[in-house]
Amino acid sequence: MFIYSCLEPLGPRHAAIVSSSEDPNPTQQVELNRDTSIRCLAMGWPQPSVTWWRGESMLPFSSERYEQVRDYSLLIRMLERADLGPYTCQAYNGLGRAASWTITLIVVDDRNQSSSRTDDGKKFQLFVSHCTGIIVI
Repeated sequence: MFIYSCLEPLGPRHAAIVSSSEDPNPTQQVELNRDTSIRCLAMGWPQPSVTWWRGESMLPFSSERYEQVRDYSLLIRMLERADLGPYTCQAYNGLGRAASWTITLIVVDDRNQSSSRTDDGKKFQLFVSHCTGIIVI
């Protein structure tokens, strides 16, 4: 696992999302019937606004099922099998293009084999805007 830190820019900088993995198709193992949180490591100056997407649909900021938290994470309440698959966080601060990052939720079934389901079968890419002064520790 890599930990990234971005030095404070001297002026306005595009929004960026930093991944803690080199995997171009990151996954997160989850348990069914439990609350699950997905983190989005967004940065930029001015501070970006972050939205979460499922396919072509933007998720609500707050509902019975979803809550977008101040630290940019997404809380999914009582995860169901239909909730498995890709989720995309998108960060935008008014400069340049929005940055986005996709992670796929998977569950380990009773036979300890990883399984996942995507609604549309599309492959997703990791898009990261550049941030000056990245330090790898």
